[in-house]
Amino acid sequence: MNNAGKYTIIGIALCFLALCSVVSQVEAAEPETAAPLLCAFTKSMVCDSDGCASADLEVLDLPPFFKVDFNNKLITDVEALGGRLAKKKTPIEIIVRSDDNIILQGVQLRAWSILISKKTGKFTLTASDDEEAGVFFGACTSI
Repeated sequence: MNNAGKYTIIGIALCFLALCSVVSQVEAAEPETAAPLLCAFTKSMVCDSDGCASADLEVLDLPPFFKVDFNNKLITDVEALGGRLAKKKTPIEIIVRSDDNIILQGVQLRAWSILISKKTGKFTLTASDDEEAGVFFGACTSI
């Protein structure tokens, strides 16, 4: 191979690496521009040092539906048929996307973390303090 051919291959390789870098930066920025999600709880449990028990969302004062707003880094409650303003708002401090999941984390009264499957939309939310923890299951869809 002559020098011109070598330089062409090196140039193509460098362009490819630069393109990969740009794609990675776009993917890293994706959570700030992602469509919001509408999520619903399907099961909830509360645990302490003695064990875990099923818990009713109303008793826990949790809404049946909530919205994840990536652009504003905010989770808000949602009424099933709409119409009212959100009463509960929780800031999202960390958003991480992997190939398979979206992970959200924050602190409001308790430390919490949500893992949402990109493939199924199913989620697991955990919230804890120094005496008890809540484990919640559900599903999300884009809105």
